[in-house]
Amino acid sequence: MRSIYMKKIEKTIDYWYKKFIRFFARFGLKHFPNYLKPIKQEIEQSELRIVYETYIGKMFFFTDRCVYF
Repeated sequence: MRSIYMKKIEKTIDYWYKKFIRFFARFGLKHFPNYLKPIKQEIEQSELRIVYETYIGKMFFFTDRCVYF
């Protein structure tokens, strides 16, 4: 059984992860709108239930981490 502290830590990590994803989504949409148009069209044409902003945020979040580490 996990302790109360571990649950709080997991909630904190989840909160900051979502906050980073939102930040990178806004950053990508603001600074690279023309670069992201083909991706937006592909997502709209597919029948997948993907939130475009979340997808863009995760793409920039993981790309950023791979470049620096």
